[in-house]
This record gives sequence, structure tokens and C-alpha cells, in this order.
Amino acid sequence: MSELIVTGIQANLVWENPEANRRMLESTIAAISDPTQLVVLPEMFSTGFTMRAIELAETMDGPTVHWMCAMAK
Repeated sequence: MSELIVTGIQANLVWENPEANRRMLESTIAAISDPTQLVVLPEMFSTGFTMRAIELAETMDGPTVHWMCAMAK
């Protein structure tokens, strides 16, 4: 059985600011120096635990999904 190397990220999120959170997490991911195969982000990483979920929601073709796909590559 092969190993899966996982890196968990804990972050101080910028409340209700997906763009700032994506930039911060992109820098954090880029700074990972140890080998990793899977990066686990915090729940609601793009907005924090907002109560304005409907206003801040994105489609599956939105900027955060595009960002995740780019980061995965």
C-alpha cells in the first residue's frame, strides 16, 4: 500500500473577502516545502463563516472553482 501525503492548512481568513483569501492561500500553498499530494483547506475558506451565504455564493464556474483547478495543476 502506498502512502498519501496530506498537508492541512489552518488560516486566519479575511471575512467575506474571497479574493483576498484566495491570494493568501495561494501564497501559503506555494510556500509548502515538504512533498505533498493533497492540500486540505479550511471549511468555507473563501468567505469565512459568513451568514450572507446566498449573497457570496458562487457557481461551479465561478472564480473560486477556477482558482482551485489552477492550484491543483
